[in-house]
Amino acid sequence: MRLINKSIIITCCFFITAIQVMAAETGGEHGSLDVRPYLGMDISRNSISFDGEAKPWFKDRHSSFVLNGGLKVDNKVTVEVFYQRSNKKKEHFFDGPVTIQTHFLSKMNYYAFGLDASTYYHFGNGHSVFLGPGIGFFTFDAAQDTVIPSSGVFQRRQGKERHVAIRYVAGTEIKMAEYLSFKAAVRYSYFVDFDKYDDRAKNLTDVLIGFRIYF
Repeated sequence: MRLINKSIIITCCFFITAIQVMAAETGGEHGSLDVRPYLGMDISRNSISFDGEAKPWFKDRHSSFVLNGGLKVDNKVTVEVFYQRSNKKKEHFFDGPVTIQTHFLSKMNYYAFGLDASTYYHFGNGHSVFLGPGIGFFTFDAAQDTVIPSSGVFQRRQGKERHVAIRYVAGTEIKMAEYLSFKAAVRYSYFVDFDKYDDRAKNLTDVLIGFRIYF
């Protein structure tokens, strides 16, 4: 528990410091800020890194959707909240001879929420690249069914695994119209509270495409 609390504190301090550094870049010549709220949605392909014991039992690639909303300041910095939910993936295993075969069915999905920030670098023609840090809170929901048809045995094991993550993103944004843009990015989430004795998921990588609507 002390390790988890320490990790959360370190993550929050890292995030706040990064926000302060990026915010220092937004001071315009006249001392005023142009703040634009926005909403967006992303579709993501995820790759989850498991420890050795969990690898055979659970699918490590998922699809998910991400809803987000935030503020863009002076067209240089964004701060946004997000909610992400994956699909549920199943993995089948069979063990033993056909007459007394044991069937294993593993299922898992996850959801997450948190706060991200990015700083933008512009190249003209509405094209820009961005990068930045974030903090996320992940919950993995897993279940495993064991069935032995010959003896009528059925057993279910299920549980949740929760993590705090430091997140890093790099991507590009293309302005399609005054109020609409297209985004593509790669995001890496490192679980700072991973315990090799109790946990299974170590980190997660997202490849995302989506759009933003500015107001």
